[in-house]
Order: sequence, then structure tokens, then C-alpha cells
Amino acid sequence: MRHRRLIAFGGTLLCFTALVGCQSNPESPAESSTSTVDNSGNAETETGTIQVGNPAIAGPPSITLPPVDTPSTDTDTNSPSPLAEVTGVTTEHLYDSSRVTYQLDGNGTVAWKVEYVSEAVRGGDSKVVDVGGRSIIQIDLMGVTAPQPFPPITAQDGTIMAVETASVSSSIVQSFIGTAAARPEFRATGTELPDQLVVDIFFAGG
Repeated sequence: MRHRRLIAFGGTLLCFTALVGCQSNPESPAESSTSTVDNSGNAETETGTIQVGNPAIAGPPSITLPPVDTPSTDTDTNSPSPLAEVTGVTTEHLYDSSRVTYQLDGNGTVAWKVEYVSEAVRGGDSKVVDVGGRSIIQIDLMGVTAPQPFPPITAQDGTIMAVETASVSSSIVQSFIGTAAARPEFRATGTELPDQLVVDIFFAGG
């Protein structure tokens, strides 16, 4: 089981290197995301990139390992540079959905992936996170740091039950949303000015 979870997390890292090759369009953030759908038409996986601040012109970041024979004292050598920051996670209830917003700051290209998973397995240590709810949506933000811990969010109404967010490496922030209904439709949108990832989870029939 642990071997399969490590493979799954490795897939997330590969997803990052693939996603950061695309640049988002500031004037039309919805166009920067892609989706795969099931037979019901509901999105099962959505991905995209967000250009945060003023990253270096040298191109999008990539995850690289330092040469074996080169000593390094920088603990973030394996991280993309520059890195943006996830500065806050908030929730709000709208008339047809509940919204989870990941606020971004700094400079860098942020790749993101939003999808349903069978359980909330944190990539950094394979810990299973208890988020409750009937279904679980996993959010991976790649190419980011987290300057502060994010306390769990418990929802009393709306379409979500709880949100758990943690930094699982020096360049990935992972979050899990427990939903009140079984696999409700969701929409993920990356925006610029303000720089954020917005995930809307809709009521049935919304």
C-alpha cells in the first residue's frame, strides 16, 4: 500500500513538470485550465497554471536534482525557483455552491491539479488525513511554499464538511476537501489580480 502511495505522489511531481510548461492567460483565466469528465458530464480532474507576480524571464520552473559530487547547504535546492506562496485558505457559502479559495503571493509559476480521490493520503509522508464527508477532493498546488501552517476548517453548512491543508514538501502544498454529498460537481478556476485558485463545489442540480 505504501509503495502505491509513493507512486501516486511521484505522479503528482510528474504532473507538475508537465503543467508548468503552459502559461496562463491573465485576461481569460478559465482558458488556462483543462478538464476530464466522466459520463455524467461532471469534471473529474481539472488542471492549470497561474502566473503569480513577476517571475524570472528565464522560463517556467522545473524540479531538478543537484549534481551528486556538488555539496549544497541550501535545503531547497530541489525546489523550483522562484516560488510563489500560499498565504491563506478561506471558505464561503454562495447561493448555489461552497467556495474554497487558495490565496497566492510572491513570484512564480504555480501549477495546480484538482481531482476526486478515494482517500486523503498526504504525499509527503503517506499519512491518511481524516477530512470526513462522503467524497474527497484533492488539491495539489505545485511550485509554491507555505510560510505559515493552515488550521483545519470545519464547515457547518453548505456543500463542504471540512478542509485540511498542509505543505508536503518545499515546493508542494496539498489540500483535501470533504464534501457533504457524494461526488458533487466542482469547478476549479485560476485567477490573476488577485492571484488565487478558486474551487467551487456545487449543490446537486446547481
